[in-house]
Amino acid sequence: MDFDEVLNLLSTPIVNEALYASSAQIKDTTYNGDITIESDEKHQTFADYTAYVEGTVTSEDKSSAEIKRTTDTYKRRQMSVQEKIEEENKLYTFNMYENVIDFEKNSLSGHAYQDAASKIFIFDSQEEADDSMLTDNSYILDSAYKIETSPKAAYKTQLFIRTIQSNAYFMQLGNTTMSYTKTNEEYNFSFTVSYSYDGDWGEDIKDKITDTISLEFSLSLDLSKILSVNYSFVSNDVLTEDDSYLSGYAWQAEVNYEERKTVPSDIMDTTEYFLETVSEVQMIARNNGDHAVDSNKITLDTSYLFADAKVYTPNKALSLRLNNVDSSNSSVVELENDGFLHVVGKGTTTLTFSYYKKCDDGIFRYTLIEEEVTITAPAPTSVSFHPSDSIEGDTLLIGQVYNYRTYVMPMEADQTIIATSSDGNKLEVTVDENNTLILTPKEVGDVVITIKSSIDENIVASKTFHIMSNEIDFKSIITTKTYIYSESQYTMTLEFKEDGTGSVTQLILSSKKTYVDTFEYTLKDNKISFSNWSAAAFKEYDEATILENGNKISCYEEKTYTTHVYNVQ
Repeated sequence: MDFDEVLNLLSTPIVNEALYASSAQIKDTTYNGDITIESDEKHQTFADYTAYVEGTVTSEDKSSAEIKRTTDTYKRRQMSVQEKIEEENKLYTFNMYENVIDFEKNSLSGHAYQDAASKIFIFDSQEEADDSMLTDNSYILDSAYKIETSPKAAYKTQLFIRTIQSNAYFMQLGNTTMSYTKTNEEYNFSFTVSYSYDGDWGEDIKDKITDTISLEFSLSLDLSKILSVNYSFVSNDVLTEDDSYLSGYAWQAEVNYEERKTVPSDIMDTTEYFLETVSEVQMIARNNGDHAVDSNKITLDTSYLFADAKVYTPNKALSLRLNNVDSSNSSVVELENDGFLHVVGKGTTTLTFSYYKKCDDGIFRYTLIEEEVTITAPAPTSVSFHPSDSIEGDTLLIGQVYNYRTYVMPMEADQTIIATSSDGNKLEVTVDENNTLILTPKEVGDVVITIKSSIDENIVASKTFHIMSNEIDFKSIITTKTYIYSESQYTMTLEFKEDGTGSVTQLILSSKKTYVDTFEYTLKDNKISFSNWSAAAFKEYDEATILENGNKISCYEEKTYTTHVYNVQ
């Protein structure tokens, strides 16, 4: 039977399972390398189309010599309720779908194995849902709700087949038919296939991936009910005979169609898990993950703010996030068009949040709650000097004034700094309103400039500057010295002549061959400008700066954005 025929065949079992299935035993397994997670649960659907599940989930980790097993038990309740909501003095009654899962220990990692509670609207038709203008994840159609509260064996089987059909590797095989047999009690359908392909580790590592798809399910003789299903997808990525990585999943169920029971009186109470009243909020800051913060100590490096209920009823309530409504001071915290509260500046503002409060008469009413918050600058963690285009190699010339930027990290921290000079007679330093250093060199020598955060003077950094005279005869210096730059494969020797010409001699270390390039230069203070390089020169520097009283020369080539620092030979 073709896959498309099987999909059509499952349409009736999906409906009948939603309407008549009373219970099921379900096992769900996922494989991810050395970790296997398996859940085993008993599912019951009651006469009112609500469901109750009790299960056990076990995680097995074989990544170390000692196998680690973690087990938890859980219960889940799926049901429809009628809620009364009052808005603008009008009372509305809505059918809503509640889905609550409660783990005994919450001992397994991952959202799928943690307590959760959700409540969305139930609509009879898509037209009614469209009229509500709610987002897709805010409602469910009544027909889909009945499927959700059933074991969903037929629905999951149909979904698995659609997943197979979207598998490019499988579709290349061209095998899209299932075999089936008939007994005195049922029809049994089966399908299995394996295929292999090269992995994506790259040319250096050759791996082979083998996927195995398996599906078995049985239907009643009239093809109206699904009785059992067992499907799996397992991918085995083999690097070597002893090194492979197994991943995939498996799902199986046995479905019963006895008369549905009425809901027991002692079953799980979902009202314990949904927020009803809030008397105090907890501010939540989004800054490298959500975390609770003191309302009076929120720092400017926080990106967004939210609020959770802090003091509330009932005490088991799980969905504690409140809705953002307003900020009284948008220069401190701004409510953006998407509803997020964005932290933008220092100061104080009153934030308003909303939730639906369940009043004594059982009616939910839209309720506002306020919280005053103060945004402050974060504590400084470091200070640093930022390179200045006007200063080359930390060398300063007497008679000039230099600007040098500083930064306090994080950038949202107070940027105010204190600057001192180890010798103010040689190098004077002041700080302008932008926290820029104003450096005024006065005498030749080396001077250490120290900067500190004005908020915390333990946050400190220092830098040494070399002061040179502007009256130095730089031409006499550079024409009487030879400069060298070394690499692992070659060296370059730089020489200047009195007539305004010079040369760079490259020595290839492996072959001992030399290549000589010539140039012309002009000199202004400690700045050199190059021109007229010989043809095919290895490096065609555009400019250079004489450093440390002529003991170093920093050469820059614009077309390659490279700088070479030559030292006196």
